[in-house]
Amino acid sequence: MTELLLEEPVQGEEAMSGCQESALIELMVCTIRQAAEAHPPLGKGTGKRVLTAKERKTQIDNRNKLTEHFIITLPMLLSKYSADAEKIANLLQIPQYFDLEIYSTGRMEKHLDALLKHIKFVVEKHVESDVLEAYSKTYSILCSEEYTIQNRVDIAQSQLIDEFVD
Repeated sequence: MTELLLEEPVQGEEAMSGCQESALIELMVCTIRQAAEAHPPLGKGTGKRVLTAKERKTQIDNRNKLTEHFIITLPMLLSKYSADAEKIANLLQIPQYFDLEIYSTGRMEKHLDALLKHIKFVVEKHVESDVLEAYSKTYSILCSEEYTIQNRVDIAQSQLIDEFVD
């Protein structure tokens, strides 16, 4: 899905419309949530249940794979769709489903810095409540004291707040 969203149409190929891009982004976010939280599709499950060891392992594997993929591609998606509040509000939800320790254990701090830079740019640009709500939820998770990236995220957030105050 990310390839479809990031690629530019080749000559003679029709580009996706804004509505198609929005629908694909929304579908992608729902799929990420479902994979990360091991929820069955709507209408298929019977409420909350305890995962078996195999299901839990699959959930962890899925979460790790989506984290490794989106750690790299999410900053590019945020950059490409930075002008569209609806798309940005959906894209800003993705880090909420990451295994955030991968930033440290995978030595991917430069990708965290890229994400924080793009989030800062987006938040400076948009005033829509959906965007700001997604930003605040994502930042509250990124700033959680249980993660080693907390200090780095806290500094970025403080800098953003300082810029708004000045």
